[in-house]
Amino acid sequence: RRMNHKPIFHLRMKLHPSIHLVLVVAISLFGTCLRRAVAFTPSSLLLASPRNARVASNTLGTNTNVLPDLVNDMENASDAAVDNTKTKEDGFYLSEKDSITWHSKSFADLSAGELYELLRLRAEVFVVEQDCAYQDCDDKDQDAIHFYGTLLLDDDDDDDDDGDGETTKTVVVAYARILAAGVSYDTPSIGRVLTSSIIRGKGKGHELMTRAIRCCEDNFGKGTMITISAQEHLEKYYEKLGFRRGSESYLEDGIPHVKMEREDD
Repeated sequence: RRMNHKPIFHLRMKLHPSIHLVLVVAISLFGTCLRRAVAFTPSSLLLASPRNARVASNTLGTNTNVLPDLVNDMENASDAAVDNTKTKEDGFYLSEKDSITWHSKSFADLSAGELYELLRLRAEVFVVEQDCAYQDCDDKDQDAIHFYGTLLLDDDDDDDDDGDGETTKTVVVAYARILAAGVSYDTPSIGRVLTSSIIRGKGKGHELMTRAIRCCEDNFGKGTMITISAQEHLEKYYEKLGFRRGSESYLEDGIPHVKMEREDD
């Protein structure tokens, strides 16, 4: 009986470590899979998120200086004047029939408040919306012509319940930086082109670009050659504005670009 009992006892002792090992391996594999799933989920959700879809669709512009919804603005330019819908922004309302007031100022002519608003909007679009960490202030602003558009927004609440006395405010909604020859290129150039989200899709991006070209000619002479560094997939659009390819494709921040030049005949 003792001999019969002993082998059974030993058999049981041998099975316990095996079962324990199997359980340990199974738990370890489950934990690994779980960690991988957790690590993978944020990136997959991020790629599919509406915000990233918006950022991807906004990646249009010159010199990584994005002109959001540029093509849509061009196509919708004729509709902008008749659209009287109101767009709300921080308690204020934009009547889309209202026209933009355009400004052209040197760095020295900008007030501290104006400079702050321009740099704030550039950071909002190029850094935050585009999710691109780069040095926006590049020591060229001091030599630039800052061309920008402002709108006067109305407070829809005439009673001024908050008591601050403010019923309107002026906001910067469009911007382009114009540089003289010798700063970035051998010719004058246009860059840092953007529109604020509150006016996109209303033809204002195309208006901004055409007015920036005119401003460049007013300052440097009609017919002067103008250079831009354009994202390659927008080449056809810029051709409609008179620009022609002036280089082979090159990468700038990982995005294919081409140098384009415009000169009136």
